Amino acid sequence: MEEYFIVLPDSEGLLETLTPLPLPKIRQRFNYPSGNAWIIGSWNPNWAVSAHGRESSIVMIGPSHVPQTTHIDKYVSDPTVHRLDTLAHEIHGSQYIIAWDGSSTHVHGSGSGMRKVFHTRVQGVPIAGSRADYLARLRGVELDEYQLALRLMDYVPHPLDVNPVWSGVNAVPPGHGVRIAGTREPSLRQWWSPPRAELGLEEGAARVRHALELAVRARTSTVDRISCDLSGGLDSTPITHLVSASTDRFTARTIASRDPADADMDWANRSASSLDNLDRVIVAPADLPLFYSGLLESVHRTDEPATTLLDPRRQFAGYEHLRAENRQVHLTGIGGDHLFTPPMTHVRDQLRRHPARAVRHLRAHRVQEKWTQAATLRSLTRRESYARWLERAAASVMAGHKSGTGSTPDVLGWDMFPHMPLWATDHARRMARSALSEAAENARPLHTGRGISADLYAIQFGTRTTRILHQMSEQSGIAMESPFFDDRVVEAALSVEPLLRASPWDFKTLIKEAMRPIIDPALLNRQTKGTGSSDKADGLTLHASTIIDTVVSSRLAERGLVDAHRIREILERNPTDIALVAGGLDNTLANTLWVEAVEGNRWRN
Repeated sequence: MEEYFIVLPDSEGLLETLTPLPLPKIRQRFNYPSGNAWIIGSWNPNWAVSAHGRESSIVMIGPSHVPQTTHIDKYVSDPTVHRLDTLAHEIHGSQYIIAWDGSSTHVHGSGSGMRKVFHTRVQGVPIAGSRADYLARLRGVELDEYQLALRLMDYVPHPLDVNPVWSGVNAVPPGHGVRIAGTREPSLRQWWSPPRAELGLEEGAARVRHALELAVRARTSTVDRISCDLSGGLDSTPITHLVSASTDRFTARTIASRDPADADMDWANRSASSLDNLDRVIVAPADLPLFYSGLLESVHRTDEPATTLLDPRRQFAGYEHLRAENRQVHLTGIGGDHLFTPPMTHVRDQLRRHPARAVRHLRAHRVQEKWTQAATLRSLTRRESYARWLERAAASVMAGHKSGTGSTPDVLGWDMFPHMPLWATDHARRMARSALSEAAENARPLHTGRGISADLYAIQFGTRTTRILHQMSEQSGIAMESPFFDDRVVEAALSVEPLLRASPWDFKTLIKEAMRPIIDPALLNRQTKGTGSSDKADGLTLHASTIIDTVVSSRLAERGLVDAHRIREILERNPTDIALVAGGLDNTLANTLWVEAVEGNRWRN
């Protein structure tokens, strides 16, 4: 079941004028006190909570754990913005909040970006919803050429990263809500911001543990048949143990690796042996497709492109067994990397507050990353606004500068520059430069501190791709949830002093400390993680000709964004070069498949 919702204004007969709706089946509906349609769509009824008064209403959609001290029905008796924000900050889980105060509708997503909100105008009135593509269908708009050009880059900088790929559809930035009142232009308001990073490791670990326990319970308390990933890493292992503690019986999925040096299976087996209420689904290496194995297949329907579109066979390996066991929700450990491996630019920010600790971290990073002393000092002493950095990034994209496959001391500033793949045309580069330059005119960072700004960007980058994976999983028959991206978990992690969350000498310190009272410490001593890089290289070798044919004949080439001759030349010269992936191959392939699906209607049924 594809989950979505659309919020309509209080307008008599509007829903009927939009019929037949170019949308999946409408399974649920909430009305205004007037009787007009308010919220339509399809969602898990177990994850919908509502309260209604004579002139006001509130609806929450998504898994939630509501503290006993929180009373949702208080909002309908006193429908103020303050009470709405208080409610949004008290609830654990991951949910949308849609509230009607008698004159306007307020729609909140999440601070992390996991629950995104979009808005547009249809028949002269504003509407909002959880899927950009469905709003685009209602409005009848096409793809945004500038966004397609930007999406060829290895990453799209803030603030352009939140923009939809559809013309005329607007995104509500994470941590903001949108207010819709009559036919007036929707207004945005920030309701969430990151906490001060001032807790020590012990207190912060306790807060992370509590938040993650409630995040998992928000799913297990309302769904009986749960499954989760158990890779053996420091992200999925805590989720598995917390699921075990909050449900009677569950299934853990482990995907084995072909790489003999990959220790994931050993760690997963050790973790599983410490639990007595789990069943296991183990995907053997011989049953795991290589990367790029499904390029000729139809694509899952998503509202934007992401590299997760390239390997659904791998992402959902073992799902047939989970479906046979009627597992309804699958939990992942995605998000742990984003929370517990803090960006290196925190070192720069901490030089004044904790100089001795920051210098030790800086020296270690410089050795590990092989930075020269001169380049490191240049980055540390550069003083520029985020807007100026974005201006230089725009020029860099046009000039064709590459950041390379590893980090540079530029990560101690706002970031390394984004770069286009070698096969991007001058037309694509000019469009990307134009968009970046225009955004730079009024650009402000996500936070005044470079480190927190980088944290927030990493989290929002992660939720963007994870959200797409969740949409794909729904269409594969099982809802997917990633509790690390819940706002309360994000807040708990970011409240810890950044140089204590991890260090150059210890991997994911904070999550290990948080889980010590729950997990055998021997299972938390891991300092590595599997990468699957050998499967990536083998997939490039096996599917080289398909990759070439897919990109060369793509609609991106027809649009003049990709140089078909150039990419063929590069791929044919060395089709097995894994550096091609860092050079933008996966982004180009994902965009290619997605645009073809949109314009050629090649969606998976």
